[in-house]
Amino acid sequence: MRSKARRRTLAGVGALALLLTACGGDLRRAERPDARAPGDAGGEDLSTLSAGALLDRSATAMADAGAVRSQVMLQMGTTVLNSDFRVDQDVCSGALETDRGSVTFLQRGEDAWLMPDERAWQVNASAGSRDLTGRYLHGTPEELSHRYFDAVGACDWEEQFQGGGAGAEEWEREWSREEDTTFRGQAVATVRTLESDRSSETERLFLIALEGEPYPLLAREIFATHEQEVIGEALYSDFGVPVEEPAPPAHLVVEFDQLDGVDPYAFLEEAVPDL
Repeated sequence: MRSKARRRTLAGVGALALLLTACGGDLRRAERPDARAPGDAGGEDLSTLSAGALLDRSATAMADAGAVRSQVMLQMGTTVLNSDFRVDQDVCSGALETDRGSVTFLQRGEDAWLMPDERAWQVNASAGSRDLTGRYLHGTPEELSHRYFDAVGACDWEEQFQGGGAGAEEWEREWSREEDTTFRGQAVATVRTLESDRSSETERLFLIALEGEPYPLLAREIFATHEQEVIGEALYSDFGVPVEEPAPPAHLVVEFDQLDGVDPYAFLEEAVPDL
């Protein structure tokens, strides 16, 4: 039986906020009327802020950016899943890669398209999926999501970043600020928290920019038990860059509800066999 903490980590695979939503106290902007306009860091000396204050400023900066790219890696033993998503408030596009195949995903409003690659379809060859290679499956975001590929969560900007998160006081009780460092040539603050019980330990970390807007540049979660270690890491970039991805050509589209005995995510069950 999977533990609740492990299920929570796995459910976020491919999601924009894999670690933001998994970390204690979601890194989401608390509801407050005095949120700054995008690009205005307020002239604060970020190097003097506490862990809670930094997380609070970072949550606001991320929410106000309106768009972001996230590159997520999840490792469970020898199994590695990678995703790359770009999302704004209107459009979301991304991809999930495994050693058994990959899929690309696009959402525009209530329309979504999914295209497994040739390796992914090979698992369904006996069900007649050969003719689907190079085709897009069209449906709702809910229809095209999977427990290992949470497309709905990955593309819901408002849910992920607009309000409802913890505030500085709550973060202050749970997070500590460690020595500043550099990440990809940029000065960053390190904030960390650690939770443990008799059966597991969870370490969470953010690297937050100290120059310009206090964006989170990296988030990491390590969940460990006596039997297994699960590592999740997310890199964030392209803040405020709108997603420009057109809908696929109609002649390449197949309606999801017309599939008969074909599972576009069957390859994931083989890519992650021990879960």
